[in-house]
Amino acid sequence: MATAARAFLVRVLVLVVAGITLQACGSEDTRLSEKDPSPSSLAEFVVENWTSQPVGMVGIPNGWIGKDWGNSKYDFRVEAAGLGRVLHLKSQRGGTAIISKEARVDIQQYPRLEWQWNVAVLSMDGDARKGGEINDHSAQIYVTFARFPTKVRSRTIGYVWDTFAPTGTIIKSEKTVTITYIVVRSGAADHGKWITERRNVREDYRQIYGEEPYGSVDVV
Repeated sequence: MATAARAFLVRVLVLVVAGITLQACGSEDTRLSEKDPSPSSLAEFVVENWTSQPVGMVGIPNGWIGKDWGNSKYDFRVEAAGLGRVLHLKSQRGGTAIISKEARVDIQQYPRLEWQWNVAVLSMDGDARKGGEINDHSAQIYVTFARFPTKVRSRTIGYVWDTFAPTGTIIKSEKTVTITYIVVRSGAADHGKWITERRNVREDYRQIYGEEPYGSVDVV
């Protein structure tokens, strides 16, 4: 993606992320549905809720690692929100802002991923169905399953907020063959709102790869 050199060409995306947790199953049927137990009734493995991060801290949060993919720009800030804290991100055209945290957790025991996000501005280049440089999701949460050697065999599921691709779209990345995208939210109907997402990562992995997941998990 070409770097915007002039102010009127710069697009700023604003993403705010609250908690990220992995949850245990509440029943034999591990698919998410309206009948599933509420999140508060399930055992949780908290990946991050930002409460250990000082309010006002800028840059890469403590315990996270920056991913130097392309032109990395880490415009992060921890902010107070209600009774909790959130991570605020600004992303400009031509820059990437990717951080990761390893979560050593049994995905068989904690198959459900829950997070909250709020996108203030949607990317006009966001369409998971289009590869190459024109594809630019407004927000992403990646779950990576490490396999040796990591760079060529690890499998990654990317849960994305897309601008144009319909919710439910599943498509492999053209740029990175180890990544498969799932569009969990699409369009502008919910932008500017706090949205809670819940996914059964184990079921998504089974659907994509046709086998059970294994290995340590990274959340990006």
